[in-house]
Amino acid sequence: MAVDCFPQTAGYLSVTTSSLEDYLFRGEHPVLKDMSWSTYGMWVYRVELPPGAETSIRAAVPRFQDMYFSSAYKLYKTHCQRISSEPRVPMFEGFTMPTLMTDSERNAMYKQVQCRPFAVAASPAPGASTEDLVIDAFTVFSQPCKPTTTNRSLAAATAFTESYLEWFAEAQTAADEGRLRFAERQEYPSLWETEEMQAAMQEKLELARAEEDEEEPVVSPGDAQRAPRATVEIYSSMQALERVVNLESLARARQEKPKKRRELDQYLQQDFVKITTAGELEDADVDDEEEHEDVQLEGAKRCPSHVFQPITFRPNADEQWRLLQLGYQARKNRYTSEFLEETWLQQEAFEDRSKKLESLREQKPNEEEAEDADDSHLKRLRAWLPRLPRDCARFADQTVYEKPSELLADMMLALPANEKLNEDQELFMWRFGDVLNRVYDEEQRFAPHKRGVYHMLLLGQGGSGKTHVVQNLIFPVVLFIWPPEDGSETLRVVAAKNSQAKNISTSSVRATTVHAAACMRVQNLSNCNLAAGSKEKALRTMWQSCRVLILEEISMVAAMLYNMLDYRSMLGRRLSHDVNPQTYTRIGRVFGRVPIVLHLGDFLQLRPTAQLSLLDDLKARDEDGRLLHSDVPPEVQHAQQVFANIQDVFELRGTKRFKDGDPLIELLQCMRAGRQLSEGLWMAFQQRFVTDAAPGKPDARLQDENFRSGYCMSIYWASLSRMLFRRAILDAARGSVPLVLLQCADECSELDKEVAFRLLNQPNPNRTGHMHGVLPCHVGMEIRLLEKLDGTKGLVQDTQATIFDFEFSAEDRRAYRRTSGGEVFSPRFLPSGLWVSVRNYDGNQNWQAMAAVCRLHVETDEAAEELARSLWFLPAVEVKMQFSSTQKYVIRRCGFQVSHAKFITSTASQGVTLRQGTVIDCARLPELDEDNWWLHLYVMFSRVTCLEDMLLLRPPTREMLERGPPKAILERLRRLEERAAGCRTGAVKLRESFGRTRKRKRLPA
Repeated sequence: MAVDCFPQTAGYLSVTTSSLEDYLFRGEHPVLKDMSWSTYGMWVYRVELPPGAETSIRAAVPRFQDMYFSSAYKLYKTHCQRISSEPRVPMFEGFTMPTLMTDSERNAMYKQVQCRPFAVAASPAPGASTEDLVIDAFTVFSQPCKPTTTNRSLAAATAFTESYLEWFAEAQTAADEGRLRFAERQEYPSLWETEEMQAAMQEKLELARAEEDEEEPVVSPGDAQRAPRATVEIYSSMQALERVVNLESLARARQEKPKKRRELDQYLQQDFVKITTAGELEDADVDDEEEHEDVQLEGAKRCPSHVFQPITFRPNADEQWRLLQLGYQARKNRYTSEFLEETWLQQEAFEDRSKKLESLREQKPNEEEAEDADDSHLKRLRAWLPRLPRDCARFADQTVYEKPSELLADMMLALPANEKLNEDQELFMWRFGDVLNRVYDEEQRFAPHKRGVYHMLLLGQGGSGKTHVVQNLIFPVVLFIWPPEDGSETLRVVAAKNSQAKNISTSSVRATTVHAAACMRVQNLSNCNLAAGSKEKALRTMWQSCRVLILEEISMVAAMLYNMLDYRSMLGRRLSHDVNPQTYTRIGRVFGRVPIVLHLGDFLQLRPTAQLSLLDDLKARDEDGRLLHSDVPPEVQHAQQVFANIQDVFELRGTKRFKDGDPLIELLQCMRAGRQLSEGLWMAFQQRFVTDAAPGKPDARLQDENFRSGYCMSIYWASLSRMLFRRAILDAARGSVPLVLLQCADECSELDKEVAFRLLNQPNPNRTGHMHGVLPCHVGMEIRLLEKLDGTKGLVQDTQATIFDFEFSAEDRRAYRRTSGGEVFSPRFLPSGLWVSVRNYDGNQNWQAMAAVCRLHVETDEAAEELARSLWFLPAVEVKMQFSSTQKYVIRRCGFQVSHAKFITSTASQGVTLRQGTVIDCARLPELDEDNWWLHLYVMFSRVTCLEDMLLLRPPTREMLERGPPKAILERLRRLEERAAGCRTGAVKLRESFGRTRKRKRLPA
């Protein structure tokens, strides 16, 4: 086309432009108007307007294809656009596109910006600014022609994605047509071969011929009959599809390289080190609801007690309320949106503040906890067995019983009536007594390397009595036969989690985690990294005298952890028991030849998070015949082999956790067996569904004291945190105490207020340094520790306590005292600590100085002393973590690693009995398959003691309950049950044999 030269003025104006502005104001020329930005960048570049033909002979020769910019562009009079003879590599700087799985909305927006044609209006409204024109040009990216929903919130949350999908479908059709046209014409795909470009060149040729007065050439019939050319729009669609793939590939390449299966098995990632499994540490909401990925970079360290960290972004009243509603989350997925539609959650949280502060000491421990405050094992033995000498402290010092099994038999007979064993428990104890006889006899006769080892597995659902026989029989008899030697324990009890270790501990036996028993921290668990190093002496002290090892909740112990415990216990016993790293895998040498290894658990529980369990099928294949677990480490294979070789398997088939005759027992049995529910049972289960009493009026049962002050459970923190915040608001108003907004002090120079509040509203505390970004709390609120703070005092993960007071700065203390009950108090500085009353703890050395203060809250001096002894100063801690939003931030966070004690995930609830009303949110995210969902449901339902103590939000279908456990687990359990049947028969014979022997000796019962 011809290019006219505009006269230039003497004065010049300096302006700044970009390639995006050039593209937006490219004008309406047929060659340019249907181009995408990426195609434009390949073929078009900006040049100054060339001189006219009257001033340059060279300009009179039509050598280039030049096009004007839009008349609204600031470079319209000085520059034009020129088509390149060859495609170039377009340069787009400043783009950091997330992957489709990380953030589909931003992903769709970036892809459309580069690959979808858009431009400013050709005829802008009078007075429209450049900024308005650009904004209007971008609206096409978020305005789908056919929205898939009428819900405005959902439509806004998916606007870019839906618009992108509509355009992408059209682009695919156009690209397919373009490939066909280029193929039919046998032409290489190029802008120069498009219909519009050929027309432009033909126009330029005709103008040149007209100036030379040449005749029109005759078009051959063959050219006219050829297939039509591709248009610029079609060609741009072809380039767009390639560009979309490249953009997604680059985004994924920027991500951290996915771990191979063997790496996932060999390395414990920081997020999974506590082995709390899916619900506790892995919030599936992260992929869909949250756009952040948080990584703790350093371990926690205590903040000085005299330092009060300033709150950088202190919220005002409106921001406080929005934080308490988790309103700063960027987007909410369907799971959360449906949860927020519950009528119960839509009511005003604040109530009439008529009740006064309740005493901290009015909360009575339940019966199960009271029983844990037990005397030593010797007192129990002497009470049950009066024939034992009063001064006898060990089995070898007495002459009443010849064998340990005889002592154990009398202990079983001496159990109180309400603690008597059922038949399954008795048969197991007979076999355990026989094993005690063998080990005790071999210890007297053989050297350590010639003694046998006996591995046992005791299975049983929650409440079947595993803990009862262990605490009341096995602990006392083992400690009596083998008392601790020179500071080295003879009985070692371990569990995957601190909460499970605390549940099985007594006043005589303190269980630990697997990591603590192995003197290990979080690290690579391959054998090459498990050398004793500086811990060799500690391992010898811990393991050298061990006779009995008990592993609680074995289903939650990952295979790599199991092997780690095996290897490290071997290192502690290698000098005394002839074991070493080269021979520890041989039969009879595992766990350093510890004579008795007892496994406890129920495999219808949640499996270890992101790790192979002891029952996983290593030969399982997918639908295409490929191995599901390739490159399995030898450590995992060894662990599974050791577990598969367990000789004695017993199953406790009854249960004592639940109330007699309660429908919940039958419900759980049907779930375990995969049987159909009777109509009566299904109707009883339906009665526990939370249903509105009337439109806008929630279920009245939620206001019953049993549920209003009870527990809440969910698979995910997304719903659990919202219920937690609501409870804290209501309890503070009901107790007429200020509601303290315990906000973390986050320090990062690049963090603005909006991003900071978004970080504060992350619902899963385990992804943000094991802290709630903002935790509403008050005096009298029960809390639990999310991390170990002082292992020597037993203040470990899941330890429960009650808030007694806050250690505020002087300024905040004065403001706190002026705050009315139920009102929100947001301190200017983070409290340096919390004064808490720790359950089952009396180690406060300075209790006398605090007794006077405690006397103000209780009725008697004895209660004041008990409260003062239980007080502990819980310090704020500092962690360094990484947070990703639109960019990556490294943040120093100071706060408290605690949460509400009565709000627990399905994972954290394992091994816990809830003897109070419990509201359970049963919903799942689509990413959770039905097998794992069934396991989560079973775990949550089996925590309560009766059906009336359950209220269900978003309940499962009847078919879900009746489907039964995962088939892979059922097959493994079937094999264990077959082995248990044989062991049971052998135990019956042992009982009969012992009865005949006892009759001959005439031992008194």
